[in-house]
Amino acid sequence: IRIYNGARETRPSTQLLPVSFSLDTMLDELTLKPVIFAGGKWREQPVLSGEEALDFPSPVGRQTVRFSLHSEALTLPMNYRKKGLRDCFFKINYDDEFVARVRFLGGLGLLGKEPVRVGSAKVSPRAMLQSLVAKQPGRSGGPEEAGDMEALRVVVEGIRAGRRERRVVEAVIHASPEQHLSAVARDTGFPAAVAARMIARNEITARGVFAPESRQLGMPVERFFEEMAVRGISITMKVPERAGLGVRRGSLTVGKTAG
Repeated sequence: IRIYNGARETRPSTQLLPVSFSLDTMLDELTLKPVIFAGGKWREQPVLSGEEALDFPSPVGRQTVRFSLHSEALTLPMNYRKKGLRDCFFKINYDDEFVARVRFLGGLGLLGKEPVRVGSAKVSPRAMLQSLVAKQPGRSGGPEEAGDMEALRVVVEGIRAGRRERRVVEAVIHASPEQHLSAVARDTGFPAAVAARMIARNEITARGVFAPESRQLGMPVERFFEEMAVRGISITMKVPERAGLGVRRGSLTVGKTAG
């Protein structure tokens, strides 16, 4: 199972360190060693390794993605290892200039979380950085000025009835400036909101903490896709003729986009 997240800012920010979502999360994804599931085992990888150039739908276009520390690489193997899952990773793209600036800040020690003494006070370098970034002048590129676009792609390869098969599932997410919602806010918040409503309607009866794909949760998958489509996010599955050939035999779009 290979998961790819490609994004592009269609209205570039004028800030020195533009933040499209949680700065703390962005810094972690660029500084902590990613973990992938390879050969049936979880393995740490070097930061920003696994470089791969992919073509996403326009206007996201061609992007360079790299390994990132994401929960999917933990929970998917936990739930599908018994089905034979051997490999799983998550890759995402970050703007090269943004990455260079984060590396510069890291080199100065400004990404550390442990407090350091400054005069008579102790201050966390990262907390100070976050406070200063929040006060940046200029266009932030954040939700209040939404202008980004994201493409999410999941590639699943395996053996069925003795034959290797491949499925590619993809969703394209646009920002919603009129709602002050960026694309990343929509594809992060909407799934949780849909699941919460399903719990309230007793469509999901499990209680506790579960990964979305776990059998214990019992997520009604078709209903979930339909609810996402109502919110303007349709999920499309492509069925190639054979794994690795990239020949499309057919496609299926789940649900209909409102409007």
